[in-house]
Amino acid sequence: MPNNEKMGLSKFVKEISEVLTYFLRNLPCSTAITNGVKVRASSVFIPEAADLRGHSKKYLFAYSIHMSLMPEGCIIGGMNFSSCQLHWRHWLICASDVGGEAVIGMFTLLCPMEKEFVYKSCASLPTSSGFVKGSFTFVPSSGVN
Repeated sequence: MPNNEKMGLSKFVKEISEVLTYFLRNLPCSTAITNGVKVRASSVFIPEAADLRGHSKKYLFAYSIHMSLMPEGCIIGGMNFSSCQLHWRHWLICASDVGGEAVIGMFTLLCPMEKEFVYKSCASLPTSSGFVKGSFTFVPSSGVN
């Protein structure tokens, strides 16, 4: 997708952020807990942003990712760490492969009992349905409990 199109999508998502926050917060979500890190994900189709003209149709989906650290902290190899920091993410969105350091330029530090980290984004797909799968890599803090 050309950069100016991405900027347009980003601006559109920011403009409807409150509506998206409501829907993404109240939709069913997928939840996984691995090594003490809890990740919840939800998505919603945005029909107002669909472009169905011509051969290259585009369907816009917004998604929200919530990350938090369980009270027992990050557990790796039987050792408990008091915090962990987001280092890398990798997504496969329908036919797109997205990866890179952190998310939205943030290397989030998760600590037990602190507010969850939330980020929202969007993806344009060539079909009205699709799938997302992926992973996050967290680095434990140096403090061992």
